[in-house]
Amino acid sequence: MKIVLIGVTVLAVIALFIWLQRLWDARLKNAVEKLMGGRPRRSGREFGETFYPDNPEVATKVRDILAEHLPLDLSRLEPSDQPVIDLKMDDMDSMATVEFVIALEKEFGIKIEDADAEKMRTFDDICGYVIKKVKESEAEAGKPYGTTLTL
Repeated sequence: MKIVLIGVTVLAVIALFIWLQRLWDARLKNAVEKLMGGRPRRSGREFGETFYPDNPEVATKVRDILAEHLPLDLSRLEPSDQPVIDLKMDDMDSMATVEFVIALEKEFGIKIEDADAEKMRTFDDICGYVIKKVKESEAEAGKPYGTTLTL
């Protein structure tokens, strides 16, 4: 009888935890949707061309990688948005920021120092850093900027 009672209690606690986690996630998503609500939707290409006309491919790819690490619709993202504060990146997944940085490093073949990553607050900060690092990497390899990245 004790084993059954313990089993039911454990299941009830697990169910409660799952319910609270879903409630928390929904609250976070609603807060982000409220922030982005009045903005126009943009495809990846439109986003890159609108906000980063000199580097649309890099901006589009950075946004795509961010979207892989956030369970959100980023079609209304703007360069001034802060992934950790505005998009609740750490609140939704405590490892998301680390995984995002690793994914950027792999995709672009760059190294992002921890101290530099800590300074990046906005999407624009992230994108500007990646663009700079890609340019440096291509210059070191003797390739003209923009020749190694295609969408």
